[in-house]
Amino acid sequence: MFSISKVIKQSRCSLYILSAVLVTVFGLASRASAYSGTGAGTLSNPYRVANCTQLQEINDSLAAYYKQTGDIDCSATSGWNSGLGFIPIGTFTGNYDGQNFVINSLYINRADNTGAGLFGSVNGATITNIHLRGGSITTTSTTYNGSLVASASGSTISNCSSTTSFTTDTGGGIVGLLSGGSLSNCWYNGTMASTGSRYTGGLFALTINTTVNNVYSSGTIGARGGIAGVIGTGTSISNAYSDATVTFGGNIFDVGGLFGSIDGVGDPTTASNVFFAGSVTGASAPSKGGVAGSREGGATISGAYYDATLCNCSTGIGATPGGSGSATGVNVGNATPNYFKGNSTNVPLSAWNFTTIWQVNSGAYPTLVAGAALTDGDSDGATNSVEAAAPNSGDANNDGTPDNAQSNVTGLVNSVTGGYAVLSSTCDSNSGVNIGAESANSTADSAFAYPLGLMNFTLHCLTSGETATVTQYFFTSVSPSGLVVRKYNSVANTYQAITGATIEQVTIGGQTAIKVIYNITDGGALDQDGTANGIIVDPSGVASATIGAPNTGFKRLN
Repeated sequence: MFSISKVIKQSRCSLYILSAVLVTVFGLASRASAYSGTGAGTLSNPYRVANCTQLQEINDSLAAYYKQTGDIDCSATSGWNSGLGFIPIGTFTGNYDGQNFVINSLYINRADNTGAGLFGSVNGATITNIHLRGGSITTTSTTYNGSLVASASGSTISNCSSTTSFTTDTGGGIVGLLSGGSLSNCWYNGTMASTGSRYTGGLFALTINTTVNNVYSSGTIGARGGIAGVIGTGTSISNAYSDATVTFGGNIFDVGGLFGSIDGVGDPTTASNVFFAGSVTGASAPSKGGVAGSREGGATISGAYYDATLCNCSTGIGATPGGSGSATGVNVGNATPNYFKGNSTNVPLSAWNFTTIWQVNSGAYPTLVAGAALTDGDSDGATNSVEAAAPNSGDANNDGTPDNAQSNVTGLVNSVTGGYAVLSSTCDSNSGVNIGAESANSTADSAFAYPLGLMNFTLHCLTSGETATVTQYFFTSVSPSGLVVRKYNSVANTYQAITGATIEQVTIGGQTAIKVIYNITDGGALDQDGTANGIIVDPSGVASATIGAPNTGFKRLN
């Protein structure tokens, strides 16, 4: 039968292989060069990935934070590196948020023995909201391979998907080796071809000490299992299914609709609330089952079901030399062909979350709630739709580029007047932009009123101590005559003049606006946090003097 010791032996020790892969690609981590995109690679100001070249540049800063800002076309990678294509990223220890945009037509063709995938290896990383569409990955590597990640150690991977065609000796449709960490809300739907007799699965080849939930696979999977080749020790998998055609040629042990083998020797392994609704074909397997080829000692199966008519299987679990639990066949004699389709009440679906994670599809199998692309493509805190609705066809600062394509230009509706407002800065990006009334502050400005409110914002600059130019636009019919620019410090509860500021009335897209320009230095008197740290915080607004207030002498352009 099958045991985790066989996995380790046949793969020349999975963990050693993982270590070898990390060492092989680790040299990339020491490289450093200027990132061609915007951002600083920090949590508050991540690098923004807008094209495939910038995606490749992740190799130059492997511990940084990244955000994808739109769909990426990687079709040109078929001609990169003398036909090898994209160089897998590794070893990545940072954070990548794809924001539910897609990466199209990634191409990798490698004959070396390093892991093939978008990420060659990840260690302690967080990868989320990332989706591969089309393209192809071909590798003869006998280490682990995966279209998204070849080998993952202690990492969190969530909300991911792939339709990339994949040819591999050892690997999974999403991740090759999962060791520690977790994988959730992910799916694979493509053609996966196996070129060897090692461990392959529709989503992953081998898991060890990993938590997996809310996943599925479709398509044609040349693998030992539609979800996994082997679920190794200490792994828990729940709420998973496959409707793939699982095909594996040759006299191969342990072929299953979901899992080649479930092995719990050493640490208990569990599979619960799972089903298989595809077929297992082309394999003369001594141990073959609708759910698993074999169940080893320490493994527990519960809430497992398979379509007996579609499966081409005589049993739910091929061999049971250890562990506990069984798999139940439904649709016997084709009596209930839609048992798993269009409902959320039949077991095991009744145990799944159909409120926020899964969705029912009429006449079809359930799917994960689609991850719509985040509405803030430039990651400045303002939604694409709000910025696109701005005057001048969404280019409210009239610089020739839509506001929703620039992280340092932020458009919003002024909550005080109901009109439109824009903040533009010479720093890398803006965040936290909002406008509030003076009455919301802890202290009132006794000599001035703020008819357009005060604009609060944070600027993220690439250089500490940088002097930034701030430009504000308030779309209003209010005349700039008599207005001055003042700042509120919420820490000290004081107001002060912004010297050198200019105010003028402009017309943009046929609408009048007040335009304010002033300079502010990171760590200077106007920076509320008072520290030269690359972050500028500054609530400010245009003010009119109340009766009896002295002439402050601010510069004004009419």
